[in-house]
Amino acid sequence: MSEVDAQSLYIHRKHVGLKHIYAEAPVAVEAAQRYWERQLAVIAAELNARPDDEFLLGPHLQAVDVLLGHCVLWAASLDWLPVASQPEDSQTALDYARRLIAR
Repeated sequence: MSEVDAQSLYIHRKHVGLKHIYAEAPVAVEAAQRYWERQLAVIAAELNARPDDEFLLGPHLQAVDVLLGHCVLWAASLDWLPVASQPEDSQTALDYARRLIAR
C-alpha cells in the first residue's frame, strides 16, 4: 500500500503540487502514473478476491481500508482513474471507494 502512496501519488504531489520546492519532473510524474496503473491490477485482484460487501481484512472497516480508499480517491482526483485500458480494475477500485464513503 505504501508503494502506491509513495511511489506514485506522492511523486505527482512533489513534482506538480509542490513544484516550487521540488521542481517540475514530467518524466517522473508520467512514470509514477504508469506505476499506479500497474498497481491498480494488483489492487483490483485483492478486492475481487473478497465478497462485494467486505473490506480488505473482512467485514469490518480497518485502517488499511482508510489508506487504500484515500489512495483510490486521490488517484481519481488526479484523473488517474478510471484507466481506459483497465475499465474493470478501475470500476472495482471506484466501487470499493464508494463502499468506504457510504460506510
